[in-house]
Amino acid sequence: LRNHPEIADLEYRFLVTDEYHRFKTPAAKQTKAWFELQAEQELAMSGTPILNRIEESWSGLHRTNADRFPNFWMFKKWVCIEDHYKVVGYQPDNFNKLKSYVQDPSRSLRRRKEQVLDDLPEVVYSRLDIELTPEQRRLYRQITDEMKLALADGTITDVRGILSMVTRAKQACFSPEL
Repeated sequence: LRNHPEIADLEYRFLVTDEYHRFKTPAAKQTKAWFELQAEQELAMSGTPILNRIEESWSGLHRTNADRFPNFWMFKKWVCIEDHYKVVGYQPDNFNKLKSYVQDPSRSLRRRKEQVLDDLPEVVYSRLDIELTPEQRRLYRQITDEMKLALADGTITDVRGILSMVTRAKQACFSPEL
């Protein structure tokens, strides 16, 4: 929508949104743009209908039933227990009502992996060896040598330090600019 604002001016017959759970924050630009799209009918799909933070599910609920979920702050107050504006828990009764609403077969269809396992394509593993450029090879060697020295002299003492070095080595293989 940023590059083609005229898309929001059209009314669509049908709007299909895959991975709608990505629209978490009502104030985010992508969520606002999603709300601008108008359609006669809608289908919102996600493998993650309720997220780790329940309040993040408001956008999808609002998009599919704005009459029932008109306002983020009212929804948050209804479902969350807050302490100084920080969510510390959820209202058990309202959480269960929300869960029942989302799981109602008239508005939700859920298929677990084991239910569709026969329909899934076979996993194909392939290995592609890619030749590094001289610059990539030099950077990779430099990073791995630094990692070996840091491990030997005790500079790196935890997993985070090792992971950051491995990430740097991967970045060097992908693009020396990183």
